[in-house]
Amino acid sequence: MAIRGDLVWVSDSSISRIRQFLIKHDGLFKPPLSERLNIESYAKKLSTNAENLFAVYEKADVAHAAVYVNRPERFVYISSVCVAGAWQGMGIADLLMEAIFSLSEIWNCNRILLHVNRQHHRAIAFYEKHGFAKIGRRESDDSLEMECSLD
Repeated sequence: MAIRGDLVWVSDSSISRIRQFLIKHDGLFKPPLSERLNIESYAKKLSTNAENLFAVYEKADVAHAAVYVNRPERFVYISSVCVAGAWQGMGIADLLMEAIFSLSEIWNCNRILLHVNRQHHRAIAFYEKHGFAKIGRRESDDSLEMECSLD
């Protein structure tokens, strides 16, 4: 397996690339994306409204993150973070978070928000490791709201 230095980072909002990645890795989301939304519509929304970052190794997308910026309220919202199964545990998600924190600084935002399924303990621990705290719960989809203050 390659080391992290062999990865290429790409910002790309191509709907087909986003859709292909989400479909291929649907089962890594908890619950799977296809059980809670229409992947085609979601990919279109991300393509149109989000900054999409891909980690690429030998022309294959191995990770993806999608974030929105709310400039008037000065926050970034993480819509999606996913690392392909064989690449998990190699620090790629940490690198994606570093990129998101850097973008937040460039965009002059003072906090980052996200929602995560409250049963996805590994993801919750990952976000807490990066300074996020639980601030609420959304009953409609059994998710926790988490926030990281950047001030």
